[in-house]
Amino acid sequence: MRKFPAAVSILALAGLSLVACSTSSPIAACERPESGAAIADLVDISGDAGTVPEISVNLPDDAAAGYSTEKTVFADVEAGDGDALSEMDQIATIDMAFYDAKGSFVISTAFDGTSQPQTMENWLLQFPGLEDALTCAQAGTRMVVGLGADGVSDEARQQYAMQGFPQEGSLIAVVDVTDVYPRAAWGSPQYNASTNMPSVVRAPDGRPGITVPDKSAPDELAVETLLKGDGKKVASGDAAVLRYTGVLWDTGEVFDSAWDQGAALVMSGQMIEGFSEAVEGQTVGSQVLAVIPPELGYGDQANESIPAGSTLVFVIDIVGIQE
Repeated sequence: MRKFPAAVSILALAGLSLVACSTSSPIAACERPESGAAIADLVDISGDAGTVPEISVNLPDDAAAGYSTEKTVFADVEAGDGDALSEMDQIATIDMAFYDAKGSFVISTAFDGTSQPQTMENWLLQFPGLEDALTCAQAGTRMVVGLGADGVSDEARQQYAMQGFPQEGSLIAVVDVTDVYPRAAWGSPQYNASTNMPSVVRAPDGRPGITVPDKSAPDELAVETLLKGDGKKVASGDAAVLRYTGVLWDTGEVFDSAWDQGAALVMSGQMIEGFSEAVEGQTVGSQVLAVIPPELGYGDQANESIPAGSTLVFVIDIVGIQE
C-alpha cells in the first residue's frame, strides 16, 4: 500500500520526534460551513478503524471519465464533538487518503495513530482545496472531499507522481480530524524576579522571541514559568504536545524551532534531560523558559548546529497531552 514517502513528505520534519489533549483550551467554537455537496451520496466508505479507508464511487453511466468537480466540495460522514479548527495555524493531527476519479486508491497517511501534529497551513501548501473542508471541523470528524484540479498544487502532483498520483483532474479524499490543539500557550502571565535570565516577547500568534543577556550562563538548570496554564499537570512519561524555540546562550542564534516547521513536538524518552525536567510538573497551557547547562543537554558532543559544550535556551509552549 502506497503511503506518503518519508523522504519527501512534509510529515518528515527533519530532526524532530513528532507525535498531544488539554483539560482546558482557549479554542473558541465556530460554525461549520455547509458545503451543499451531494458527494456523501456518491461515495461509500468502508474499512475498520485504524486502517486506510476503502471507497466505492456511485457514478452515473454517462460519467465514463469518473468523478469531476470544478471546486472543492465536502460532506461530513461523521461529525466530531472535540475542539474545532477555527484557524489554519492551529495544531492538529489528521489522516488523509486520496483516490482517483474512479475511486482507486492512490496514496495516504498511515491511519494507525502515528500521524504527526502540525498546522494545517503545512497541508494547504500541497492541497489548497482542503481549506474550506477543514474550516471549523471538530476533532473526531470524518469527511469526504471532492478536490477540483486547482485543489491540488502542481508541486504535490509532481512530488507524489512516483506513487501514481494523478497529474491532472479531480480527486476524492477521505479526511479524519483526530485531535485539535491551540496554536500556543494561553495561561496567565507570571512574575519572575530573576535578573540573569533571557527576556521573552510574544508575537500576536504566540511565537516567542528570545533575547539572551550579555552575562555568564547559569551553572545549573534554570526554569521560569512565564505563562501558567490551567490544564492537566505533565507527569513523567506523558506525551506532552509542545511548540518550542531553542537558541544558543553564547550567540542568541536559533538552532531549532517547531514554529518554523509549522509543527509540534511530542515528548518522548529521547528528550535531553534538562528539557524533560523543565516540562515535567508544568501544566497544559503554560509557557516555560528553560536555560539548560551542557551536562543536561548535549555535553561535550556537538549536535548538528549546536557546538559542543553549549548552554541551551528554550521557550516551550505546552499545548496538550496525548491521552
